[in-house]
Amino acid sequence: MSVTINWRPTNTKDKHFDGGTSSSLQVLKQTFGQHIGPGDVAALRAMARAANDEFYNEVADTIEHVGEIEIWGSH
Repeated sequence: MSVTINWRPTNTKDKHFDGGTSSSLQVLKQTFGQHIGPGDVAALRAMARAANDEFYNEVADTIEHVGEIEIWGSH
């Protein structure tokens, strides 16, 4: 199922990732909760390697650039 995975740093306009699926969103929320921060980058990189899915690297890159983010999905 297609889903837009939205994110935002604190006090900033909402944005969305180019990649990701509803399954990706579910994995992120089950693993990290609604907020993902710099302490989670190594785990995201490991998930990208294990799943062979660059989406998790995209999330990690975003966090390295802006800091903690909040995620949610919309259809």
